Amino acid sequence: MVDFEKELPTEGLFMTPYGGNNDQNRIGGNCRVYTTKHRDASGRAKQSSILIDLGNLFGDRDKYEFDEFIPDVMQHLEKKEASETYSVEDPLDGILLTHGHEDHISAIPHYLRRGYKLPTIYAPKLTVETIKKQLQNQGLWEDVKGDLKFQIIKPGQNFKVGEFNVTAVATSHSFADSLSYFVETPTANFFHSSDMKADATIPIGDATDFELMKRLSEEKGCQALIIESTNAPKEAAITTEGMVHDELFKMMKGSRQAAASGLKNKRIITAIMGNNHQRLATMAELARLTKRSIFPMGNAIEDALKVLKRAGHDLEKNYGLNFSKSAQRLKSLRPGQQMIMATGTQGEVLSTLGRAARGEHPSLQIDPKTDVIIMSSTDIPGNEAAIEKMLAPLRKKGVMIITPKQANTHSSGHGSQADISQFIDALKPQTILPMHGGDIMLEANTRLAESKGYRAYLQRRNDGTLHIGSDGTITRVQNRMDKWIGVYDMNNDFRNPDYKYTRNVRIDGKPANFILQGDYTNFGRPKYIVRQRKIKYSHKPD
Repeated sequence: MVDFEKELPTEGLFMTPYGGNNDQNRIGGNCRVYTTKHRDASGRAKQSSILIDLGNLFGDRDKYEFDEFIPDVMQHLEKKEASETYSVEDPLDGILLTHGHEDHISAIPHYLRRGYKLPTIYAPKLTVETIKKQLQNQGLWEDVKGDLKFQIIKPGQNFKVGEFNVTAVATSHSFADSLSYFVETPTANFFHSSDMKADATIPIGDATDFELMKRLSEEKGCQALIIESTNAPKEAAITTEGMVHDELFKMMKGSRQAAASGLKNKRIITAIMGNNHQRLATMAELARLTKRSIFPMGNAIEDALKVLKRAGHDLEKNYGLNFSKSAQRLKSLRPGQQMIMATGTQGEVLSTLGRAARGEHPSLQIDPKTDVIIMSSTDIPGNEAAIEKMLAPLRKKGVMIITPKQANTHSSGHGSQADISQFIDALKPQTILPMHGGDIMLEANTRLAESKGYRAYLQRRNDGTLHIGSDGTITRVQNRMDKWIGVYDMNNDFRNPDYKYTRNVRIDGKPANFILQGDYTNFGRPKYIVRQRKIKYSHKPD
């Protein structure tokens, strides 16, 4: 709580989380605003603010009354059309994005739909292309493209945003080309991590650049490390992408050393999240090595491959492959010549694997004599029942199903304590502030920092502004309600959404009865028909 008896700092570096530190171990809605207030050499007051990430938090209509939640940052954004009744309290000099997973970017379309004007967005090219694709899918791109300004950022690049001097640091994650940011201000420097791991075996993009971190910290000093906490409770080192590659290669070659042997002549059907670019590349490499024809199936995977290509990662060209969609070609090949990348990792009803499991897919019929299902993802908490319901008829038919519990078929995009420790050791911050997680995760990250002899500050909720001192001291200077904007699809129809927004919503879904009337569907309903159901996550995908 704020100590009102104490004189609170009014100048320096301030951080306000608007999402990401959530209850019930719910992951999502990641969003933080950093503000620097200082006086220049002539004594003039200077103020500058940046926002890092603007994601959504998936809801559940039955449990939380809303389909999504988005961070409430209205006071930082200008309206596209000027209004005498609306003023910006703390305008932003820019938005920095670490990567393109939905819990880091998917509030952007909602704010554009509601008529807000966004400042320049600084992000990796793959993230920018993902945003463009998302806006195209929602029918918004043609209406908003003239109002958006993107600045493509590359690993190692130094750039200026307002009064912030920023260096982009390559960071390993399941979403390729992710970036963390080392940020210098006149009074204190901080490092804001992307979703991260220390995996040096990722096939796309640069791996985590610990050498750059060390150099920046040694030369400039790091007062605060703001770092994600998703896998902080896990002590053991995570499976790397290279280990997944090696395990699956042994399986496909029929090696007796593999966790499941005898698969050389089987058709491999691998369930993958479309936004796991590293896994898509791993499967492409395996198809090349085993001389199998590869078939991407499902909108999320097909969209991801298109976006990767636009961003300079053409997997077909890079691995000498031809991604086929031909049902006729699928029938013409022997099982051992085929590899299928399928959507359906979380039991989505209309996914490729979901439809095939029920015998409703037009070109994919699963046969226990010839097919093997490999689940190459984490079961997101809350989706276990849906996943098992999808797989149950396949198990009943006798189809072999291999999961990460049986073999190294998945590498998380989030590092464990071993990975987090490497970030801490490289940066040697004066204070560590865990983010991106619920209570168990944030607490575990705090304990880890303290066990290594570092000072840590645990902020459990998105409920106040912190001052980061020049010596890394953290002072809470303002309290605020941990509130969100609830997003409700009035038609309850993912093919034809018509959104309503409710402000001052608590995370438990109890609205403050403040409906933003006339503040939605500015551009009408989406022109693009979404063909695949969007499952509502209670935990973030990796």
